[in-house]
Amino acid sequence: MKTFLLFITTILLLFTGCQIPVGPNYEEDNGNNNNVALTSNVSISSLPDNAEIWIKPDASHQMEYSSINTPFVFENISTPFDWTVILKKEGYKDTTFCIDGQMLGITYSCNIILTPISSILTGNIFVTSVPSGAQILLNETITSYITPNTLENITVGIKNITLKLSEYKDTTFTINVISGETVNSPLILMTEIPPPPPQDTTNYLETLILDFTIEGSIVSTNLYTNPNKIYKIKVSGNFSLGYGWDNDGAYQRTMANGQWLDYVPSMLRWTINNVGNTCPPTMFPNPAQFNPNRIYYYYIQGDGNKIVFANVDEATWDNSGSLTFKIAEL
Repeated sequence: MKTFLLFITTILLLFTGCQIPVGPNYEEDNGNNNNVALTSNVSISSLPDNAEIWIKPDASHQMEYSSINTPFVFENISTPFDWTVILKKEGYKDTTFCIDGQMLGITYSCNIILTPISSILTGNIFVTSVPSGAQILLNETITSYITPNTLENITVGIKNITLKLSEYKDTTFTINVISGETVNSPLILMTEIPPPPPQDTTNYLETLILDFTIEGSIVSTNLYTNPNKIYKIKVSGNFSLGYGWDNDGAYQRTMANGQWLDYVPSMLRWTINNVGNTCPPTMFPNPAQFNPNRIYYYYIQGDGNKIVFANVDEATWDNSGSLTFKIAEL
C-alpha cells in the first residue's frame, strides 16, 4: 500500500474568520489503483471554549443544537454540505457563520473569537418631561420607566423615544446614544389634549336643509316666531359654488393659481328672511372666526312670521352641497 499525500493550500475567508486548509483525505489502492471515497472534516473551536454548536445543515432544516460544545471535529463527512453555524455561550454574543463544504477531501477549520456582551458599546439616556410621570417607550417598546428617569445600558446609535401620559398627546423624538455617556433628552413639554366641545343641549324645534344644487331653493319653518322671543339658528354643512369655491354658513375660501387661499368672511349666497346678499350688521356668526367643524350660530328677534332661508346663487349647474338649519326658541 502506497500513500500519496498531496498538499494543496487554499484559504477560504468567511466573514467569521474561518480558514480552510485543503488536503486530500484518501488512500490509493496499490494493486487496483482505485481511490477510496473522499471525505471531509470540520474543526470548530472558540475562544473561550465550551460554546454550544448549533447547526442548520441546509435551507430545508431548522437551526438545532448539536449537543456538542467547542472544540470539536466533525469527521468523515462524505457528501458536499453548506452549513450555517451559531456558537452560543452565556455572557457572550451569539456568533453566526457559514461553511461552504462543496469540496470533499479537505479539512475545514474555524477558529472563532467570541465577543463578550459587556464589550458591546452602550450609553444612557436621561428623559424628562413637563408634566412628569409620562411612560417612556424605547423604539416603540414599552419600558417600566416614567419621567424623569435614566434608561441605562442602551446600545449606541439613533433611538426613538415616545412619551405617553393620560390626557396629553403622545410625543416622539429621536436621540443619539453615545458610548459610555449619559445623553440628556430635550425638556419635553407635553401637549394637553383639548377637552371635547360642550354638548349642545338646546331643544331645537325644527330642522331644515337648503339644497344649493337647486336654483332659487327656499325652505321655511312651520312655526311663526314670537315677537317677544329670540331665536337661535344653528347652521352646519358646506357647499360649493363651482370649482375653486368652498363655502359654509359664515366663511368661504377661493382658489387662485391652483392654491387655496385662507378662509374669509363670506358674502353669503343664502339669506335669512330675505335679508340682502349678506348678513345684516346685527347678525354676526358665533364663533366669530372660521370654525373647522363648519358650525355657526345666529340669533334673530322674532317678528311674528316664519323664518325663511333661500339660496340666491343663480348659476346652480356647477353647485354642490347643502346647509342644515336647526331652530330653537330661547
